[in-house]
Amino acid sequence: MTEFFMAMIPPTATKQARGWGKTKSGKVISYDRANADTEGKLTSHLARYIPPKPYTGAIRLIVKWMFPLKGKHFDGEWYTNKPDYDNLPKAMNDIMTKLGYWKDDCIIASGITEKIWSATPGIYVRIEELGTTAAPAKIENGCHNCRYADWDADGCTCKLDGLLVWNPAVGCKYRKADEDKPLTNGDRIRAMTDEELADLLCQISQCCVNDAGCSLCPIHDGCALNVMCVEQWLRKEADEDAGSKTD
Repeated sequence: MTEFFMAMIPPTATKQARGWGKTKSGKVISYDRANADTEGKLTSHLARYIPPKPYTGAIRLIVKWMFPLKGKHFDGEWYTNKPDYDNLPKAMNDIMTKLGYWKDDCIIASGITEKIWSATPGIYVRIEELGTTAAPAKIENGCHNCRYADWDADGCTCKLDGLLVWNPAVGCKYRKADEDKPLTNGDRIRAMTDEELADLLCQISQCCVNDAGCSLCPIHDGCALNVMCVEQWLRKEADEDAGSKTD
């Protein structure tokens, strides 16, 4: 890893700034504005931190352009003035390539460029070496809510590459069974919105707290409301009219 801070007033014009003009025939053309001062300033600072050996593998380049405070701006506030965001990485990358930070900036596989107002103006640079593969995105909510989580925990194909995926994953070997299996009361509850779940809990509490009678309870199934009885009810095929006994 390479990390350093260049104390300086960051240039507000980069060598990638575009100019526009017309030829003698009237044709509009664009060109790169000459900006030797900016390139020279960045080069002189970056030359102090050239790594002992050029990077050869995939890297992440993090650069924070920290502009001096002016007016009512505060330390850490996002900088929304010129130069344009997309011009900054190219300006830095080209110079760092020439200085030998790497042989080709194509190895920059990940990059973060930020512009902020700062009480300590300068440019912060951090180069991180990456592995051979990118870390897969984590998929929230997964097998802990899957009805098959306890069936084959070690071989569950829902846990692809160590990730948790939703119920059931496209590649889950139980998916076909899921498509053919009737919806249970437990499935119906897991699929409820907060509003629907609140309504169900209120119906249950009215029966138990107000002693309204188990016959009105939306989860009563003709047996005592103990853990075993409730588990049996959760595994039963859901009734489309379930939960409407108090209607």
